[in-house]
Amino acid sequence: MNIPKATSSYRMDRSCAPVSDNPATVRSSIICGILLALNQACWAQELSVEDRACITAAAGKLPEVVTIEESRVVPQPQAQGRHEQDLYHVTVEIDASVAGQTSTYIFNCIRSGALTVIQPLGMR
Repeated sequence: MNIPKATSSYRMDRSCAPVSDNPATVRSSIICGILLALNQACWAQELSVEDRACITAAAGKLPEVVTIEESRVVPQPQAQGRHEQDLYHVTVEIDASVAGQTSTYIFNCIRSGALTVIQPLGMR
């Protein structure tokens, strides 16, 4: 897989699909999927603390029934005129599937210190 330098990407090959309709099991499966994805991301490529925080926060906004397959962190160009040195601004794209249908969920992520703001932008 050829990945541009400015993009952090990973592929999740294992599944943490729920084995029942029990909400506790579903929630555990989602957490398992997020942790598995982050663990694989750390081994596949060195993601920054900011990238991992944005991916985790964005994944938490996804519907509970989706399976995360891949995610990308796309840097945003710095706005002209305003240069906030302590703001970290990226777009997070998460490829997720449900019932065999794959969609890409897109989120705006802004971090400042310990505060992370996630804004859903849409899906394609």
